Amino acid sequence: MKKIKLKHSGASLLLSLVVISAFLIPSIQVNKINIVNKHYLVKNSDLGVSNYTITQSVIYRVEVNFSITQTGVGTGQYYMKHPRFDDLEPTSPTSPYSGPFQESELIYSKITGSEFPSYTFRDEYNNTFDVFNHSALARHDTIQFTQIYNITLNEVSYGDLSNLPITMSDYDQSDPIFKYFCNESDPIYPRDNPTLIARSNAVAGSFTNPYDKAKAIIEYVSSHITYNDELGTEEKGALWAEVQGTGDCSEYSTLMITLLRIQGIPARKAGGFMIVPNMQYIPNIGQSWTYNFGNLLGHAWVEYYIPSIGWIQCEPQNPSYIKKSSYLRLTQTLGAWFSFPYYNYSLGSVQEYNISEYNMLFTAYTNDLSYDYEIKITVIDTNFILGPDWISIIIWVSIIGTVVVVSITIIRAIVVKKRRNKNAW
Repeated sequence: MKKIKLKHSGASLLLSLVVISAFLIPSIQVNKINIVNKHYLVKNSDLGVSNYTITQSVIYRVEVNFSITQTGVGTGQYYMKHPRFDDLEPTSPTSPYSGPFQESELIYSKITGSEFPSYTFRDEYNNTFDVFNHSALARHDTIQFTQIYNITLNEVSYGDLSNLPITMSDYDQSDPIFKYFCNESDPIYPRDNPTLIARSNAVAGSFTNPYDKAKAIIEYVSSHITYNDELGTEEKGALWAEVQGTGDCSEYSTLMITLLRIQGIPARKAGGFMIVPNMQYIPNIGQSWTYNFGNLLGHAWVEYYIPSIGWIQCEPQNPSYIKKSSYLRLTQTLGAWFSFPYYNYSLGSVQEYNISEYNMLFTAYTNDLSYDYEIKITVIDTNFILGPDWISIIIWVSIIGTVVVVSITIIRAIVVKKRRNKNAW
């Protein structure tokens, strides 16, 4: 888990990090949404998801308020691009094969101060971004952004996956997810690296069931890497994590993803943030948290795909979460690389380049600025079901309580009898 920190290593990086939190949510014109659907993974026919149970649910109201003010001399150009909290559930056309992890409803969105109508862009991984900009924002002029979501987060768990009659031959290699989340090698996920190939095969090569492979890999990754929260936001990559044996949530995730892909299992990184850092926390209706740029708990985790079961969320730092999602984790982006707008001074125009998935809010600008940011998360409903562990605890407490009460009753009866016998003498 990363606490997102502001860095001062250059204009582009500064605002890119500002908007990581500041634009934690998309911006659209309220009355018009123009979706530019670039590609690829949309499927509506076979849901391909099964064997799961929703064990707990929490409904949150998520409110974001952000403003950016031009403070430099003259005018400035500002180009904003930021992700939505997309639906992640079986019936969503933009998250095929996904379990019901995140049910998201945007109920209010407004931008003021944008020069051009904003529009909604969907990248090749089906992450949805809202884009708006201003080519000549005057000194002291402000762009304001307000957005409200209702988001249901479900804790989703699965049955015994080891005994399912699923093998690696059940994967459909023609499915687009293999292109985007398995077969390609890049600097962050170098699945063609000999060191990582040897490690993956040593850890999981003897298993035929993909879940057993995933279980072996998460156990290796969680024990091999020592957590280090001082690395900053730069992506180190899977090979670095393997060799160094240290990292934060991002290194745990990239190493697990790469070892899974080497085994032929599609896997991808999920990016977002934790509502609270304790995965066992039980929120109450009416409870709320307010975050600003300094205390947002940025986080990354893993989803891996099994045929007929679908995408399974897991927490690579904790092997007990090999097949369970969380009601305390908000997802913003899935996949690898995103296009980032920046101002090319030599060309005098806005260009784009690819950066790590961890920088989830993107902006380019050409003048100074100040900003104000706040995100408030409020619990509006919960549906908690006591799991087997809690039921066992209640049973044992009841048994112990009964024994104590019976014992006290017997002792009192003995004391009273002795007193009566003494009085009789």
